Amino acid sequence: HYIYLAVPGMALSVGALAEWSALRRHPVWRGAVWAGLATYVTVSAATLLVVLQHVALTGEYPALARPLGLNMAAADAVRQVKPPDALVLVGGSVWRTEVLRFSLGYGVPSRNFDDCGPVPLEPNAVYLLDDERSPAATTLTAAGAPLLARVARADGAFVVLGPPRTGLGLQQSRAQALNCGDREPQARP
Repeated sequence: HYIYLAVPGMALSVGALAEWSALRRHPVWRGAVWAGLATYVTVSAATLLVVLQHVALTGEYPALARPLGLNMAAADAVRQVKPPDALVLVGGSVWRTEVLRFSLGYGVPSRNFDDCGPVPLEPNAVYLLDDERSPAATTLTAAGAPLLARVARADGAFVVLGPPRTGLGLQQSRAQALNCGDREPQARP
């Protein structure tokens, strides 16, 4: 978002420079301008490739301390195991579930829920949980939800669970909710 103003300004500057060099009949000026532009484009493309590689492998979303490539791996795992018409219920804290939904792509039907609160029961749903140790993971596993995929990371794992075999027991106890510590509860839609 820092380049929203810079990109149009750069485009206008490049256009003005290209027009100026085209109006000059001297080949040295035109050659110098086009060589400078070629260098700029090459360096910009190389910088972009390095930044994208860094973000995918080691980059971290602010304050989450988790490489974005792991979120993409979790999203890929969901896409591989979910039925075509399944709703993906993404459980976790507010910011982490939004990053996961973004990684899934908003073309995939999905909805967030707080994994420290009640687990929503939807027909034909697949659950993507930010933390395999969350109360929602415990509750879904106890209700017979099969483990469809697991994406390991240094601080735990993402898990993808299928629909529970029984809808009983999906309301978590207050003791389970306390396992989430002081985490801010997610707003309900």
